[in-house]
Parts: sequence; C-alpha cells; structure tokens
Amino acid sequence: MTETAADDAWPEPADGGRGLLLVDGLAERWGWCPRPGAPGKTVWAECALT
Repeated sequence: MTETAADDAWPEPADGGRGLLLVDGLAERWGWCPRPGAPGKTVWAECALT
C-alpha cells in the first residue's frame, strides 16, 4: 500500500492507524519505507499461503 499524503496530512493515532494492527496480526513479516523524492510511505506485508 502506498500513501501519497504529506506527513502533516496523516491522521492522528486517535483518528486512524488501526489498519497496521490488522497487518501485524495477519502478516508473517511487514514493514514500511519512505517514498524516495516524494511525500508519503509504502507499507509492505508478507502472508503465509497455508
């Protein structure tokens, strides 16, 4: 998932951010990285097929 909003446009934790709790619970591995040369971030996840 790629988020293209600038850092100051991200919701406060009280208003959002619960999706990563689901990712953490379902994924074998996950992480994030900033978008080079652009605002935002990319979140990646790996899930088992079995």
